[in-house]
Amino acid sequence: SRAAPSRSACRKNNLASSVSKSAMRLAQLLRSTTSLAYADKIKAIYAVASAWRSAGFDVHVDHIYPLQGRLVSGLHVHSNLTLLPAKDNLSKSASLPA
Repeated sequence: SRAAPSRSACRKNNLASSVSKSAMRLAQLLRSTTSLAYADKIKAIYAVASAWRSAGFDVHVDHIYPLQGRLVSGLHVHSNLTLLPAKDNLSKSASLPA
Protein backbone atom coordinates (compact mmCIF):
# COMPACT_ATOMS: atom_id res chain seq x y z
CA SER A 1 0.00 0.00 0.00
CA ARG A 2 1.12 3.52 -0.77
CA ALA A 3 1.34 6.28 1.84
CA ALA A 4 -0.91 9.29 1.42
CA PRO A 5 0.86 12.41 0.11
CA SER A 6 1.93 14.94 2.74
CA ARG A 7 0.00 18.15 3.25
CA SER A 8 2.88 20.20 1.81
CA ALA A 9 3.03 17.94 -1.26
CA CYS A 10 -0.70 18.40 -1.80
CA ARG A 11 -0.31 22.19 -1.51
CA LYS A 12 2.58 22.16 -3.99
CA ASN A 13 0.60 20.04 -6.48
CA ASN A 14 -2.47 22.28 -6.13
CA LEU A 15 -0.74 25.63 -5.72
CA ALA A 16 -3.47 27.75 -7.35
CA SER A 17 -6.15 26.24 -5.13
CA SER A 18 -3.98 26.60 -2.03
CA VAL A 19 -3.22 30.27 -2.76
CA SER A 20 -6.90 30.93 -3.46
CA LYS A 21 -7.99 29.35 -0.17
CA SER A 22 -5.36 31.32 1.76
CA ALA A 23 -6.48 34.57 0.13
CA MET A 24 -10.15 33.86 0.91
CA ARG A 25 -9.29 33.08 4.55
CA LEU A 26 -7.27 36.30 4.87
CA ALA A 27 -10.11 38.33 3.34
CA GLN A 28 -12.59 36.78 5.78
CA LEU A 29 -10.23 37.49 8.66
CA LEU A 30 -9.94 41.13 7.64
CA ARG A 31 -13.72 41.48 7.28
CA SER A 32 -14.17 39.88 10.71
CA THR A 33 -11.80 42.20 12.58
CA THR A 34 -13.89 44.94 14.11
CA SER A 35 -11.25 47.41 15.23
CA LEU A 36 -7.54 47.93 15.47
CA ALA A 37 -8.15 48.65 19.15
CA TYR A 38 -8.12 44.88 19.68
CA ALA A 39 -4.81 44.39 17.86
CA ASP A 40 -2.65 44.42 21.02
CA LYS A 41 -4.95 41.95 22.78
CA ILE A 42 -4.98 39.65 19.76
CA LYS A 43 -1.18 39.83 19.45
CA ALA A 44 -0.88 38.97 23.16
CA ILE A 45 -2.92 35.79 22.67
CA TYR A 46 -0.72 34.74 19.74
CA ALA A 47 2.39 35.54 21.85
CA VAL A 48 1.13 33.22 24.61
CA ALA A 49 0.56 30.49 22.03
CA SER A 50 4.08 31.01 20.71
CA ALA A 51 5.50 30.71 24.23
CA TRP A 52 3.58 27.47 24.81
CA ARG A 53 4.89 26.09 21.50
CA SER A 54 8.45 27.10 22.47
CA ALA A 55 7.94 25.13 25.69
CA GLY A 56 7.07 22.06 23.63
CA PHE A 57 3.27 22.18 23.67
CA ASP A 58 1.43 21.78 20.35
CA VAL A 59 -1.27 24.46 20.64
CA HIS A 60 -3.39 26.47 18.21
CA VAL A 61 -5.15 29.79 18.59
CA ASP A 62 -8.74 28.95 17.76
CA HIS A 63 -11.82 31.03 17.07
CA ILE A 64 -14.53 29.96 19.55
CA TYR A 65 -17.17 30.97 17.02
CA PRO A 66 -15.71 30.15 13.58
CA LEU A 67 -15.11 32.96 11.10
CA GLN A 68 -16.92 31.00 8.41
CA GLY A 69 -19.53 29.03 10.34
CA ARG A 70 -22.51 27.40 8.65
CA LEU A 71 -25.10 28.97 10.97
CA VAL A 72 -23.24 31.87 12.59
CA SER A 73 -19.89 33.54 12.00
CA GLY A 74 -17.71 34.95 14.74
CA LEU A 75 -15.39 37.93 14.70
CA HIS A 76 -11.60 38.06 14.85
CA VAL A 77 -11.50 39.72 18.29
CA HIS A 78 -9.69 38.73 21.48
CA SER A 79 -12.88 37.58 23.19
CA ASN A 80 -13.50 35.03 20.40
CA LEU A 81 -10.02 33.47 20.64
CA THR A 82 -8.84 30.60 22.81
CA LEU A 83 -5.88 28.24 22.99
CA LEU A 84 -6.53 24.59 22.21
CA PRO A 85 -4.33 21.54 21.90
CA ALA A 86 -3.64 21.20 18.17
CA LYS A 87 -5.18 17.70 17.98
CA ASP A 88 -8.45 18.99 19.48
CA ASN A 89 -8.59 21.99 17.14
CA LEU A 90 -7.90 19.90 14.05
CA SER A 91 -10.61 17.41 14.96
CA LYS A 92 -13.38 19.93 15.70
CA SER A 93 -13.43 21.62 12.28
CA ALA A 94 -15.68 24.72 12.25
CA SER A 95 -18.15 23.53 14.85
CA LEU A 96 -19.86 25.83 17.32
CA PRO A 97 -19.18 25.59 21.06
CA ALA A 98 -21.49 23.31 23.03
